[in-house]
Amino acid sequence: RHWGEESILFDARSGQTHLLTTSAVEVLNQLKSGPCDTRELIGRLCDVFDSLSPAEIAEQVELLLLQLNELGLVEIC
Repeated sequence: RHWGEESILFDARSGQTHLLTTSAVEVLNQLKSGPCDTRELIGRLCDVFDSLSPAEIAEQVELLLLQLNELGLVEIC
């Protein structure tokens, strides 16, 4: 569910509910199509968030991937 700039995600595997930012949801949406490396993910997100510089996106992606990994929502390889 979406509420303004935030979304609620229920993880059925863990039974936990997470409050996610728009950026975090977009990262998860981009990863739905399958695994990719960080560089490819940043490239995809540059197309989505064209108001941010590639450096800003890269910084956010690195942080988001760590946070999503800690929540068990993505696996960093």
